Amino acid sequence: MSEALRDFFGGTLGGMTGILAGHPLDTAKTRLQAMSHFDRGTTYQVLSHTARDEGYRALYKGLSFPLCSTALLNAVVFGVEGISERALKSLWSEERPMLTGFVAGCIAGLAQSPLVCTVDLVKTQRQVQLGWHGDSPVGIFRSRISDVGLRRGAFQGLGPTALKECPSYGVYFLVYEQSKRLSEGHLPTVPATLLSGGLAGCVVLGMIHPVEVVKSRIQALPTSCSHQERTPLYVIRQGLHREGLAFFLRGFGAAMARAFVVNAATFGGYEAAVAAWDGAAAFKECYSYVALSELRKDFSQLWRKSWGRKAPAEAFNAWLFEALSEAAPSSALPAELPEDSEALLTWVTLQIPFQWPYTEDMEVAKENFQKFLEAAKEPSLPQWPGLDALQVEQRAAELKEDAVGTVGTDDSDSASALRLRAFRCFRPLLREALRPHMRQFLNELDSSLQNLREKLESTAQKLSESEYLPKVAVEEMEKTVRLDLVGALPDVEGKFPRRHEIHLGHWQKLRRLYQEEIRRQWRPGERDMVYMTQDPARCAEMCWTLLTRYRALFGPHDEVFEALQQELGVSHELFASPLNCTLSSYCSLFQDTDLAFGSSGSFFQWSLVEGSYECNPPFEEGLMMKTVQRLIQSLEKATKNAKALSVALILPIWLGSPAMNAALSSSFCQGSLEIKGSNHCYLNGRQHYCKPNHLLLCQAEARGSLLIVLQNLSGAQRWPVTSETLTRLENAWCSSSKRRRVEAETQQKGPFCCVG
Repeated sequence: MSEALRDFFGGTLGGMTGILAGHPLDTAKTRLQAMSHFDRGTTYQVLSHTARDEGYRALYKGLSFPLCSTALLNAVVFGVEGISERALKSLWSEERPMLTGFVAGCIAGLAQSPLVCTVDLVKTQRQVQLGWHGDSPVGIFRSRISDVGLRRGAFQGLGPTALKECPSYGVYFLVYEQSKRLSEGHLPTVPATLLSGGLAGCVVLGMIHPVEVVKSRIQALPTSCSHQERTPLYVIRQGLHREGLAFFLRGFGAAMARAFVVNAATFGGYEAAVAAWDGAAAFKECYSYVALSELRKDFSQLWRKSWGRKAPAEAFNAWLFEALSEAAPSSALPAELPEDSEALLTWVTLQIPFQWPYTEDMEVAKENFQKFLEAAKEPSLPQWPGLDALQVEQRAAELKEDAVGTVGTDDSDSASALRLRAFRCFRPLLREALRPHMRQFLNELDSSLQNLREKLESTAQKLSESEYLPKVAVEEMEKTVRLDLVGALPDVEGKFPRRHEIHLGHWQKLRRLYQEEIRRQWRPGERDMVYMTQDPARCAEMCWTLLTRYRALFGPHDEVFEALQQELGVSHELFASPLNCTLSSYCSLFQDTDLAFGSSGSFFQWSLVEGSYECNPPFEEGLMMKTVQRLIQSLEKATKNAKALSVALILPIWLGSPAMNAALSSSFCQGSLEIKGSNHCYLNGRQHYCKPNHLLLCQAEARGSLLIVLQNLSGAQRWPVTSETLTRLENAWCSSSKRRRVEAETQQKGPFCCVG
């Protein structure tokens, strides 16, 4: 659930807690300020007199209106404050965070003044009635509207109310945050929260107490009073004439006692309500996990139905990432499906019309090529209509005349090159022949996806009906950390992970990223930064949610990034995740799970203006080409705007790859570096929990990687690429892989797992 809704929920229950705790003192304050009957009374005398003569229930006169209006007041304050803060941020940028928070709070206080005025008016009229019996709050409201109309009946005392509310919210949160920051390290979290909330209330209400006295006196007046008698100036003159300056201090003791009790209870109730709300994200992620699992299952079944073969292991992941990259995803499921899918075409053509296996033997590759040509001509499958024989022969002839060389001189490179060139050459023909079946496949998949989206959206209803939500229990061991989902679990048709066990280093990294993001995003007037950064339950829940979402991750090595930072000034990763990022500034796929750990969102929705970046997209041709095109567009835009932009692009060495060729042939290419497969390795995508002997992936299929430095003129001047630069990057890359191999060989095995 979003932070805004979570804070609204906590603020509403916290406000109700404060009203219940402080209403007897509010009754005493109002009577001292507005009733001559208690001119010489004290707070204790008013409370005891009221309880003795009217009963203890009389201390809660007028409670219903403020209690019932708490949610509406919170909606107004949160909504107006959020809109105002966003508008002020765009006006003042990020340079004045405290002023932004103060002004936004003042605007929110002013916006809620009419509602507060009506609620306080009815409450005050009820509180000054002697005796328990009298008009109910609803009866008072109706009677006033009937007697003097809506404006005079509902908004008596609006001027003083606006004067009181406007600065209150601006000062209130600033005082609270400063007092909480001063108490950090000296008091536990709960006492510090109660004390800071109480002090903030006392400071603000002490500052506006004279206005509060005038407001209470005006709102206690009956409808029979003239317009002049209800003006603030008349009330002030009469008060000063009768009591002198002491008039402005009437009920001060009761007001201060009430302010401390109410605001301490409000923040205490808020934190308790937020703690009760914790678990909502984990609860929802259980449904997301099952929905994604069902989508994977539907994808595999539909694949076999459509193509008559088992779906390749990576086909679903490639298609899912492509679909999620089309729009900023707010959940595990794509928002919509594109009409065509390059990723799907790639994996389908590995099986249709001929299931061409990978081989390192050139002779076998030539035999497979001939089988492919024969299969392309024959409509041997229901899904394959066959190609025109003349077109097939023409393409084969073009392929033989292709001047593209091989990566190396050994047979395995030549075999791989032949396979890749054949796919590139025949891809347009295969696309047209398979288009009807591809669209049918995507339509049926979209229908399945729509059903899963509806199920996932119904989670909100289940959340609202759940009295208890699950918690995430954390157990730190010597080398690992275990996160268990405990308590009330959702009623889900399907399996979902209940435990994650990850390396201690990854747990510490996630906590650091979470705390840094809270500090970076915090603004005065928002939820308490100290509490959020030290809230272990919230951090654990977000980590569990993140680990549940990610199953396979990819990323370069630390020493490579150190070299990229030193040589090219790289400060941001364009494809990463909280689990595999090396830099604290990065883009990642999922917003709902990743933003809490500092992600900037999806690369495809993020704007590259200036700076130096590292870009290592998933190794799928369609996505790589889409990435290269967007990088070139960003470089062209940066050039027009006179901004320095540099991108260290890492791609696989796939001979004939359009993405690789487009990057190398671009006018922005300032240099490239080839790292052969034998000279480096990859970290396992499940590095955060896999066994040490599975940490590195050094398969023979690794054809090597290519580093391409794309820069506009300003970027090239700022981060020049020389032969020495490329040599140092190559040394860092190779030494990093060597170090990783040594660490993997010497590291002890451990019980790392992800239990479903």
